[in-house]
Amino acid sequence: MLYFMTSAAGGAGKYDDELKRGIKPTGLSSDIVKAYSSVSAAIDLSNKVEKLTYAAQNNIVDHRNELEKLKKTQNEILKKILDEERLAEEMRAEVSKTITEESEKMQIDHVFAEERKRANERIIQATKNHENTIKNAVLHMMNLGTAK
Repeated sequence: MLYFMTSAAGGAGKYDDELKRGIKPTGLSSDIVKAYSSVSAAIDLSNKVEKLTYAAQNNIVDHRNELEKLKKTQNEILKKILDEERLAEEMRAEVSKTITEESEKMQIDHVFAEERKRANERIIQATKNHENTIKNAVLHMMNLGTAK
């Protein structure tokens, strides 16, 4: 049988009768009871912990927002590179139309092929840099350092 030790409101709470009968107190340990000066102090502390937890959740959301901003910026950079290459390709087409000699046309096609190759390498390098930056940002968000 389980007995709960109770005392009347405003009582001393010594439970002398119960202790004489061998009934031990149950409930919160004395350490916990001593940790708070009152119930209101315990509630205040609980509210502070809740606010801290909410703030930590907001930091995670802020990291996600920062990551989305980073991705958006990177996409704009890549779009700019692609637009530049599209314009360069249009200019190449215009130049090719004006050339009539076969030897000159072969020579300019070789130059254009080299330009396209450099543009392709530039796009690939930008993409790799963006992927690395995102990896490092995610690792930083998770407090794991940076990728190599």
